[in-house]
Amino acid sequence: MPCQRAASTIAANKWRNPVKSLARLFWLGAPLSKEGSFKDHFDSKALPAQIRSRQHELDGPDLALLLAAMKGPK
Repeated sequence: MPCQRAASTIAANKWRNPVKSLARLFWLGAPLSKEGSFKDHFDSKALPAQIRSRQHELDGPDLALLLAAMKGPK
């Protein structure tokens, strides 16, 4: 799955990608966070911790994606 490959690549890069990329990965991966390699990144809190530590770099659309991911499907 492309999302899992992206998560693995970003994690291998020690999360040094732009925070906008991390926010989009969080948004895409949130529904899949209980399975596969996404589970490793979400359970360890690695991805959320990186986004939290660099939150000052986010803009409106990024925040909207994060909120949508946290809210979950309706």
